[in-house]
Amino acid sequence: MRLTLPDPKIDIGKDGFETSADGTKKCHLNRAETGRHLSRLVDSIEDPMVIALDGSWGSGKSHFLKLWTGAHVNENGGKAKTIYFDAFEHDFLDDPLITLISKLSEKPETPGKFKKLKATGMKLLKPAARTTLAAATYGGTELVGALGDAILNKAANELETLSEAFWEKEASRTAAMQEFKTALRELTEPDDDGKPTQKIVIIIDELDRCRPDYALNMLEIMKHFFAVDGIHFVLGVNLAALQSSVQARYGGGINAAEYLQKFISVTLTIGNSAKRINQSALYQYYLMVGRELSLLEHRYYQTFKTYLNESTPVQNYSLREIERYASHVALLQQLDISWGGQSTDYIVAGLLIIKVKEPSLYHTLRKGQLPVSEVFAFFNMERPDYPATHAPTVWSEITSIWQYYLEASTGLRGRKLNELIHEDFEAPREKLLSTLITDYLDIFELPT
Repeated sequence: MRLTLPDPKIDIGKDGFETSADGTKKCHLNRAETGRHLSRLVDSIEDPMVIALDGSWGSGKSHFLKLWTGAHVNENGGKAKTIYFDAFEHDFLDDPLITLISKLSEKPETPGKFKKLKATGMKLLKPAARTTLAAATYGGTELVGALGDAILNKAANELETLSEAFWEKEASRTAAMQEFKTALRELTEPDDDGKPTQKIVIIIDELDRCRPDYALNMLEIMKHFFAVDGIHFVLGVNLAALQSSVQARYGGGINAAEYLQKFISVTLTIGNSAKRINQSALYQYYLMVGRELSLLEHRYYQTFKTYLNESTPVQNYSLREIERYASHVALLQQLDISWGGQSTDYIVAGLLIIKVKEPSLYHTLRKGQLPVSEVFAFFNMERPDYPATHAPTVWSEITSIWQYYLEASTGLRGRKLNELIHEDFEAPREKLLSTLITDYLDIFELPT
């Protein structure tokens, strides 16, 4: 049994939204059209551009970017080369330029041009960072491009002295900047008029998860070092979280949104709105998660389908919230609970939904309070009329069950309670919700 969804197996650069190397479907959210919009944009613009793919945590930004890396050429007929880079994997380093240069150097198509880019890029690094990059990408002693062949035989302390002297010269740094941009421009294969004929898109994912200093240094480097025609960046980022990084660095008084406008040219929002993920696609994702965690037959997982079909807040679940709900159900499998009929299943599933989506309301129910209006508003329920004027539906039955337990003085008039409510549970019905939470749902907890 698994508790969390495994990372999808994506062959980055080959798999796309509609095709994959192993023949399995990788995208369950119908985002191929969004990918085509992005492809048309990066192929049509010549001047340097930074596109922020903005979405909340759990909206599927990383999954989208990994698939788009391959879909751009293989499905969309894109001409720009794509390079995928996970910033969070490298934020233990102090200088983002190290990893960007290393990542660019992995492209094998024109080794001469990339070797020149590496050599000129070495000059831009501060001495300690330069040595780190040399060890990582050159083999420890290959500082030829930055300091010349003559230093190769110097002792380590002499090498550091020469490196410091080079870095302290303003003219040397300015010249190195221009040399780096020239080498970068050559990668875009400019024509006789200087216009790029080969665009390069550097995809930087998980930027909002990085240390604030690392994330903001990355933006500064993109702006100052990579502002070359034909070089585009696509950032996978939660802009609200990145604004918090700005305030962490510069203080709460700074206008973080305005600060980020200096670096970002275009924003593409990705999320769970009807325009981007329709209900059918969200349901397919829900089924995929259930299959991966072997939960499709679990009663609480099956019950969730009714909420997904009927409740607007549940239809607005993020992908991460779907996964988190599944993890809670997986935890409950480990408990030996002998009581509970289908009506209780609906209550447990509903409580888990509230726990994931609205923790403050869940805490209120845990304390034994019964906020009828809040719960009904959360699920977008309408209180049933009695006597019933039409045949009951599953959703109206769920509504009646919630009303019964939220309003201790209200019975389900005209209904056989023993057919709806399992009577083996010992707590009085007005205590059922808080007892379910404290004695059952909260035995195991997931980190927030």
